[in-house]
Amino acid sequence: MQKNILNRWTLIILSLTIAILLLINDYRYYTNNSENNNFFIDSNIINLGLDLRGGSEYLLSPKIDKWLLENNKGNNKARDDLASAITGVKRQKEIFKLANLNTYLKRFGKYNTSIDDLFPGETIQTLQESIKDALSSNKDIIRRRIDTRGVVEPSVRVNGDRISVEIPGDQSVQDIENLITTSAALDFNQVIYAPPNFPNEIQIWQQQIQYVISNIPEISKNNLVEKIDISNITGNDFIYIKKENVQEFKDFIDLRKHNVIFDTRKLGYFKPDNRYNELFKIALNDTSFQFNEGDLWIGILDPKKPDVSGENVSNASVQSDGSIKDDYTISLEFDGIGSSKWGDYTGKNIGKQVAITLDSEVLTYPVIQSRIDGASQITGFDNYQKASNVTIALNNGKFNLPLQIDSEHKTGPELGEKMISLGLIAFFIGIGCVIIFMIIYYRVSGLIASSALLINVLLMCSILSLLGATLTLPGIAGFILTVGIAVDANVIIFERIKEELRKGTPPLSSIEAGYDRAFITILDANVTTLLTAFILYSFGTGPIKGFAITLGAGILCSMFTAIYVTRTIFGTLYYSKFPKKLSI
Repeated sequence: MQKNILNRWTLIILSLTIAILLLINDYRYYTNNSENNNFFIDSNIINLGLDLRGGSEYLLSPKIDKWLLENNKGNNKARDDLASAITGVKRQKEIFKLANLNTYLKRFGKYNTSIDDLFPGETIQTLQESIKDALSSNKDIIRRRIDTRGVVEPSVRVNGDRISVEIPGDQSVQDIENLITTSAALDFNQVIYAPPNFPNEIQIWQQQIQYVISNIPEISKNNLVEKIDISNITGNDFIYIKKENVQEFKDFIDLRKHNVIFDTRKLGYFKPDNRYNELFKIALNDTSFQFNEGDLWIGILDPKKPDVSGENVSNASVQSDGSIKDDYTISLEFDGIGSSKWGDYTGKNIGKQVAITLDSEVLTYPVIQSRIDGASQITGFDNYQKASNVTIALNNGKFNLPLQIDSEHKTGPELGEKMISLGLIAFFIGIGCVIIFMIIYYRVSGLIASSALLINVLLMCSILSLLGATLTLPGIAGFILTVGIAVDANVIIFERIKEELRKGTPPLSSIEAGYDRAFITILDANVTTLLTAFILYSFGTGPIKGFAITLGAGILCSMFTAIYVTRTIFGTLYYSKFPKKLSI
């Protein structure tokens, strides 16, 4: 038996030694504030969650309806039904769910369309797999984009059917929302009608916009465009999109892309400038008139020419144009196919305008002056970060699945420090109260349980460090909870031992019987709690995962310390020359 006790102590001491070695790296990291403190075989540390160190978290969800519109292969009737289904769901203020697509098509459609009409040979399950793959691809693209911006220790992961993006600390990433949501669909389109430079050319441009709008009466019916009466000068209204209607207008056009009018036309969106301000002031007799930031003008582009897109761009870089105003340009280099197509197109279309669009918004629309081989430029950026974000998005590929920001949560570093202090205070008070209670109630046995409890905390920390886990405020709560769970196991054991002692069983036999009889009860309780932790980790996000990790690690460690370590200490005492009276 003494040999068995020695083997037990060997395992315990080995476990404690490894735990301490694993935590040395954490100690050096947080005391020296250095990123290169690898020690032993361990390169991981316990990371602090956003609620403890501050930072920003964005939850991105896929635009399933837009993905269906862009990728279906149905005829016009099937596409009409799909558009009606999407519109109907929105009007009912329901969340569009792919699993209910057939139900939506039957409820809102006219032509008895099925999934097979839109996606031949596909099922709901295969479509869900395609979306899942696209979401995973988007996650990798977002990670590359953020890494390119030099963000330290970002976290980008798929949580269920959403992507979580965490930017820790007080790192300032300008236009981060655009960087993580822009699809980066770059297109080159020949201009058919765009905002002219001279007011006397406004009439024909606006007549063409009016023609498109009149062919989709729902646009005017839903008041998605704004009309300014300048007919006293140009002979017609001026049509544009107000900022608050931009997204709804774009979504509506996406629903109607199969309309025959868009076979030879594509809408482009232009940022307003002040070129017509004087005209509007005279026409409206309003000297203060100006367009608001976020309003958009509408243009008409050729959807097929010059057949060059962002997929043909091999590299994009930001350059200063060298002027006093510090305007920036984006230099684009084409691959072999793109270079050949671009050269042929520009050579045959000198004097025409070509619009370069990103997600349908026109970045620039220059006049072709001469044949251009191998490269192009996007001009007009007055802000380096905006130009940089566009190049980063282009260089790292476009999304296969449109995304939108579902929620945004920001925590300042000062609040994080306060949370750490409060969490540690709660932890030490909690563990102190447990230790005091155990010593008072169970005397020496309580002291043994308390020592095992401290070992449990040490082992928990080492496991979290080895995993490189993220500790959150709920994670600290998980720590405190596992302290109670660990002590609970000892309470069950000690009460079993006391039952044996009351029967007159000798101390050593009482200890053996107490541990043997309590083991199944403790195992059953811990396994169910461990399953709960696994479920929380699988379906939770952020802080919930932090709680699940600490809870799971605590359960495993408490089984080792509450049963194995304390039993070893009892065995050491009662196989030694110490008094055999059991203090419990």
